[in-house]
Amino acid sequence: MDELKEFVIYDEIDKVQCDTFEDQIKWITSKTGLDDIAPNYPDWPRLLEILERRNLFVHANGIVNEQYLKASKKYNFPATKSPKKGDELHANPKYFTSAVHRLLHFGAMLTQIVWRKCYPDEGEYSDKSISDLGYELIARGQFKLAIKILEAAKTIRGVSDVRNRMNVVNLANAYKLSGDDKKSLEMLNSMDWSAAGPEFKISIAAVKGDVDEVVGLIRKIGPTSDYVSARGYREWPVFYGVREDAKFTGAFKEVFGFDYVPFAKEQAGLSQVIKWGNLEKPSDAHDIKDEGPELSDDTDMKTSNPRTLN
Repeated sequence: MDELKEFVIYDEIDKVQCDTFEDQIKWITSKTGLDDIAPNYPDWPRLLEILERRNLFVHANGIVNEQYLKASKKYNFPATKSPKKGDELHANPKYFTSAVHRLLHFGAMLTQIVWRKCYPDEGEYSDKSISDLGYELIARGQFKLAIKILEAAKTIRGVSDVRNRMNVVNLANAYKLSGDDKKSLEMLNSMDWSAAGPEFKISIAAVKGDVDEVVGLIRKIGPTSDYVSARGYREWPVFYGVREDAKFTGAFKEVFGFDYVPFAKEQAGLSQVIKWGNLEKPSDAHDIKDEGPELSDDTDMKTSNPRTLN
């Protein structure tokens, strides 16, 4: 019976994989009891255009055919100019990057929706997963995509206060690093931080660029605190805007006894970021803890390996 069940399951999956992208999404929503995703996803036409253009590249050398034109008319594909049959489409760096970002965003959102629908008791894990993904994107310099991911995370209901604050700080930092200081402050001012711990206060001060406040907190937190370690100062993206300041590096050396040298994040593609964003469940739910507004998992930070899952 087990072999028969496995055969039936994989047979259906194989059939679905041969369907169109739109039919695959309908299959997922029907199996999970979700509402239709398309009307609620603002980039749906652009997403379908990416898939149709991919089909042209694979099957027609990028030459526009009737199928692409029909889909364009049906879904109102956005385009700078209306393509005609026989036109050759391309994927320049700007288009390619945009396509990757949209596919990653949609995949992350779909995963979260299905995960929370099918396993409502695993909110702690799904919350951590999307939070980690947002953090990793910031660390890799993908600020605009991180903003989209963390804006979505901010709207999720039932998230713990600590996790929600972590997301808000990271979101504010993403806005700051993308050049939108006004929006960054707006995010930080949206919450009351008066009772927040030192790890939040120093992160907020760093995002605001208040070096004097950061320096004072470095000295107050000290070298052996559980809040922020030497590695945290060297790695967390919230310190990107202040770590070149002589006051900051001086306070770091004063507290820890060695020169401040920021960790260089290993270069990785978005596929690797997604992999690191996937949460491996611990054997005991109590093993999960919130280490701070930037850290998502301290597992690798206790080793000498600089490739961390932060």
